[in-house]
Amino acid sequence: MTRREVWVYLGCLGLAPLAKAWEFVYFRSQVSPDLTLPIACAAGWLCDVPAAVLAGFSTGLIADAFTGRLIGLTSMTLTVAAFISSWAKRFISPDMPFSRSMAALISSGAADLAAYWVLKASGISIDTAYFFKSILPANVLWSFILVVPFEGLLRGISLAFSRLWPDEAKRKVGGFPYEPNA
Repeated sequence: MTRREVWVYLGCLGLAPLAKAWEFVYFRSQVSPDLTLPIACAAGWLCDVPAAVLAGFSTGLIADAFTGRLIGLTSMTLTVAAFISSWAKRFISPDMPFSRSMAALISSGAADLAAYWVLKASGISIDTAYFFKSILPANVLWSFILVVPFEGLLRGISLAFSRLWPDEAKRKVGGFPYEPNA
């Protein structure tokens, strides 16, 4: 795990409680967006697969602590979303205009389908038509839209902390760009 990925991971840990609090305060409808899902998709886009899976799982644990419905379901869902988003970087060109959003679209759809299957296997009844007409399109649409701002926010957090603690041990922070050889 690189230092930049550590900062992205810590950014996910900081953004997850804020996103859940925002979700509970401002989105009080039955089909409210899961704001942690685009965070996991953005972490998947910014990190390699192992770091993305860790960020998705940790973000899901925080979301599970907030909701407390079926402990571990959101962790599994966000792990799947971060994994697929990170894996999709190999096939989707990052230079395309909607590449991040397409990866979020694919990964959030797959993560919601995985959550649906786990809920069905657990004996929790969800109307199939309701899931495919209300829950899945809403989550996919919100992830498609919100992955770009969350990715920019996580990238900004990682860049800010990378400037405070650079990778190179000899590089001084806040020093002159040119230092003569001694």
